[in-house]
Parts: sequence; structure tokens; C-alpha cells
Amino acid sequence: MTHTQPRDPRTLFKQLYDAPVVTSAQIRPQNAQTSGGYLAYLTQVQNHIERKTKIKTLRTLFLTDNSASAVHSSVAELVDVADSAVDIQGAKQAILRSIDDKKGGKTLYVDIYNLHNGHRQHSINVTKHHGAFCSDPTFGRLRWSDCGQGLLYTADRRKQNDEEASLFDKYRYVPSWGEQFSPALQHPRVFYIDLSSASPEPVQVTTQLPDHSLGQPQFGASKDQVIFTAYANQKDGRRLGIIYCQNRPSEIHVVNMRTQTHTLLSNPERAVRSPRFARLENGKEVVVFLSNEVNGPHASNCRIEAVTLDGSPYGAAWSRIQAYRDDDPGLYIDQLPYEPFAGHENGVDSFFATTNVGSRRTVLKFNLINDEVEDVSALMENSEQSSLDCLASDGQVALYSQSAFNKSQQLLAHHENARPVKLSERFENDGYKALGPLQVEFDEETKSWVIFSEASKNQQTRGILVPHGGPHSATTPALSPALATLAATLDVKIVMPNYRGSTGYGEAYLKSLLGKVGEYDVKDCVAAMTMAEGRFNVDSDNWCVYGGSHGGFLAAHLTAQYADKFKCAIIRNPVISLASNATQSDIPDWCYVEAGLAFDGSREAPSSDEYKRMDELSPLRLAEKVSAATLLMAGEDDQRVPNPQTRHWYHALKGHGKTVDMLVFKGTGHPLDSVEAETSGFEATLQWFEKYF
Repeated sequence: MTHTQPRDPRTLFKQLYDAPVVTSAQIRPQNAQTSGGYLAYLTQVQNHIERKTKIKTLRTLFLTDNSASAVHSSVAELVDVADSAVDIQGAKQAILRSIDDKKGGKTLYVDIYNLHNGHRQHSINVTKHHGAFCSDPTFGRLRWSDCGQGLLYTADRRKQNDEEASLFDKYRYVPSWGEQFSPALQHPRVFYIDLSSASPEPVQVTTQLPDHSLGQPQFGASKDQVIFTAYANQKDGRRLGIIYCQNRPSEIHVVNMRTQTHTLLSNPERAVRSPRFARLENGKEVVVFLSNEVNGPHASNCRIEAVTLDGSPYGAAWSRIQAYRDDDPGLYIDQLPYEPFAGHENGVDSFFATTNVGSRRTVLKFNLINDEVEDVSALMENSEQSSLDCLASDGQVALYSQSAFNKSQQLLAHHENARPVKLSERFENDGYKALGPLQVEFDEETKSWVIFSEASKNQQTRGILVPHGGPHSATTPALSPALATLAATLDVKIVMPNYRGSTGYGEAYLKSLLGKVGEYDVKDCVAAMTMAEGRFNVDSDNWCVYGGSHGGFLAAHLTAQYADKFKCAIIRNPVISLASNATQSDIPDWCYVEAGLAFDGSREAPSSDEYKRMDELSPLRLAEKVSAATLLMAGEDDQRVPNPQTRHWYHALKGHGKTVDMLVFKGTGHPLDSVEAETSGFEATLQWFEKYF
């Protein structure tokens, strides 16, 4: 088949950007009156350029027992819905609604629907009981009890529109949980509703731990037993940013709702999260959860632990995948799937988790009975150039998302003792068809992905270097509408290195970067460029660097340390001064740890010696060496790398007479992921390339 290379990047980007992406799922048995099978409830997010918003929809697919063919599919837009969940029997659906009222506040409801006849069984106004719902993975999703009579969810303890609140309660400063959380979120707590009562209403599962923020609720062996995560403040009352930071002080508790008896299930010296309860086929009742070292790198190698409901350790505590190999990639798991367990009718025997193995994401299956670990991606087609995530499992069938740099998201169903099969056809519009000629290769030595069009493979082209952020994360196969469009339309080769400090290559590789930022990561990026110049025929002095956060830190360093190689730079929310960011960021500890320094939470600013060390590692002092035309982008609401950091670089370059411009996007934070920021940012990048690249 002959492919013609598209020449209009704006049209292609819009087509790719418009595609829906499945972000979470539940699998439930179909109504017993039918011929069997499963219903997959998929939560999708789709960008709407005209409305400048991201639309959340609920898509329902019917799966047969022995195949993955989708018999029907319905899609409904989720308006005013904070979260929803279907009970384990597939008979009832709970919906958390947050509706604008005439006074500028919110009216909050918990609605319960009978899925067999469509009737609404309950509509509970909970506005007077608590503040806004929390429905993110950090603080937890809505949960049903096995009996279908109990509900758990997380909400702010603070009531909305509380006219009786004292002046101090109304205006008192409460530290926020940082990036991607509203400063208005004060004290997340777990709430319980007993639907079997005559007048069901929410009650807090516990009034203990008053200074902690509670979330991630789970039912235990009965609807009276509730498991939750409790996040602690720092000693000085601060709350360090929590999202993507797996090293925050926390505990996992179980409480009996009738007796208010508490049991601590986790080691208080570890940072813990993602409790999941299961009854095993051997009769044991266990809680599986994740733990990390407190402090240190934000994404260190984690441990998977299992305990019984009295807190006694059960079975293995995994911290390695390949227990007898020195090159074990480690475990780098942010959260466990919403429902991770697999097994048989008489109980659970294993669970799924998604981690980085090398430069790709994969699903691992951990056996709770015999401690074995299986890499599920070994069963997949094209596993070496794709990533796999586990969306859900109901015990009998698991649902995966497969992603690649040059293909749309693919959903797969995995029935027990069978190979995973495609759930449905990919979302393929003309934009995705244009990605047919897009090639992907991986360089083992530099741990770098390279994407380019088929037509440009043997031609000398410009290069775009894209270092990831973190730095303790990784570039793994996933479609980026912006990068795929640039590779498909501009005759460029895009190089994405997993430099020292990246996850997926073991703890020694990750921690080797500490105290060496701006040096080891820069050298590894330059090695990837040298590789691309030789292996992929990239013009050695015609590069652009395109990075954000720590990738922006690297972009600034690279354009200063290797000024003759870069024609331009696109830099998003960069860390420019570790020292000043230590007093501005929601994660000040990051600045110390990456500089190889110990973080002392009792001090509000670096000492003179610490400041000197951070300054030595930062790009700010090198601005006069830059020659690349630099476009800066910043989010006005960024709490992780507040935009004064970006302004530092803007004024430093401007002061030295460099070519620089800066865009600031309102209503968006560190990821710059609002529709306006993503679309306008891509258009600005094209215009910058047209002028300077």
C-alpha cells in the first residue's frame, strides 16, 4: 500500500487531537435474563476544540463470554457528574452529582439508579454534610459494598455555603495539596451511606485522625469494615504536593463502623497508598497496597505489600520483578487499578499492576498464592513497540489499553486461559490513516525512541530532541498528537531519550542522577543526539529541543552548554533555578533531593551552602551562552514550577539580547493540558518553527 505524506500539520493535529481516550473502566456481569456476557463501563475523555473544554463521557460495551466482540455501544456525556460506579452484581449505579446553584455555589447529590428498570431509587442531597466530592485516584473513587447496600466516597469535610461558619473558620489559611488540587480543598474525609436505612445520609467513617486527609476508601470483609489511606501533614503543618509523589507520609487503616475500632495495617515508616481488599481462594482475607521510602526521590522503586485485616504480613512483599537478576527493572507504580484482582469463582488468586519495564509500560500479574510474576505484554502483538495498561478486571476477564507512538488507543479483553483479543476496532479517522508511514525505532545503547516518516528515513533532516520531565519518569509508547503530527508532516526526526534517572531500569540507574542533574542527564541527551546523527542522518547543527518541567530544565541547559547545535527551543514550565524554586514550589523537597542534598522540612529556604550548590546545578547562570531562538510557555496556575521560574529564563535571555518570547495560559497548571493551552501551544510551535527552524 502506498502512503502519501500529509503536508498540512494543522489539519492533522486537529484530527488526532479530537479522538476519545478511555481513562478508566469497570466490568460487570450482564443482566442474568440475557444470554450472559459482560458490560464494560468505559470513562472516556475527548477534547472539544470549539467549546475549549474536555468532555467526559460514559461508553457502555457488551462483551460476550468467549470473545471480545462488542455487540453494542452507547455513549452518554457526563454533565455535572463527579464520579459514578456500578455495584458488583451489575444491578445498580451510583452517581455523584455537583450542580451549580443560583448563589454561585454547588448543590451535591448522591443518586442511585436501578439498571434493570431504569428507575431512580434514591436522590440524596448531601450539600449540608460536606464540601466538594473528590474523585481522583489520589483521594479515591466511589465504592460499593459487596452486598450492594453500602457506599463509600471521599469529600471535603468543609461544608459549602456554610453561613453559620465563624469568621476564623471562613477565612483561616489551610495548606493545599498542591498541583492539580484546588486551594479550596481543605480536609478530605471518607463518607459512608447505608442504603438499607429508612433515610440514608452520609456519615464520616471516623472522627479520629483529625489532622490527616483521608481517601482511597475500600470495603473490607463486610459493609461495616472500611479501609482507607490517611495522608499526614508535615511537622510544620505544610502539605507537600502529593500528585505523582509516592514518598509522602501516610498510613493505611481499617475501621469497624459499629465499634469505631481502628487497626493500623501499614508500617508508619513507609509511604503507602492504593489499598485493595480481596478474599483469596485459599480462604485468606488480605489487603494489597503499595509502599515507598519516605522522602528521597518522588518515584523510587516501590514495594507491593499484602497484609491480613489484623495487620499481619501475608505472602511476598514484591520489590523486584526478576528476583535473581542484577538488572531487575524494579517496580514503578503510581496507583493500582481501581479493580485489579483476577481469580476464580471460589476466590481471588492474583492481581494486575502497571509498571515501567525498560522504555515501555507493561502489565504484570502477581500471584498471591505462589508469589509468581507474569509479564502480560508477552502475550501481545507488537509488544516491543507498544505500552500496556490495565484498566479493570472483574476476576474472570481483564480489560487493557494498548498504546503506541503511531497508532490510536486499542482496547483488549483478556479472558482467563486465553490470549488477549481486540475489543473493538481502533478509532481511525483520516488523521490516524496518515500515521501509516510513521516509523518507530528504539536504540538500546542510549535508551532512546526515534520516530520519523517513512519518506524521510534515508534523508538528512532536522532533529527534535524531547527529554521527558520528572526526571524520575520515562518516555514510553503513547500517542502524542503534537509529536506525531510534527514527525509526519515536517520531515524531522524526533528523538526521546530515557536518560539516567529514568524509571524502568532499576534503582541504581534512577538514583545515579541525584546530585548530578544538569550533567549526567545532559550528557545522555547529547549521546542520543550523536546516535541520531549517525544512525538516522540528522543534521548535526540543526536541532530543536522541546521539553517541559525537568525536560525544560534540560532544554535550558542544552541550549546553553551546546549552543552551536540548536536553532530553536520550545520550553514549557521549566525549572530554571533550583534554589528559588525551593521557596516557590509545592514540592520543595524535590529541589534538595535532585541536588543531592537532604531536605529539612523545618526550614523554609535553603542555607547559603545549599543555595550555592543548587545554583551551580541550575541553568540560570548560563543564559548568556544561549543562541537558540526560545519560545517559553507557562501555566498561570502552575503550583509545581510556578511561572516566576519561566520568567527568570525570559528576562535572563532578554537581558543578554537573545531571541525569546513567552506565552502564559490562564486556567491551566503544570501539565499545560487545557484545550486552549494545548491547541494554542501547538499553533505557536508551528509558527516558531516556520520562523526559526
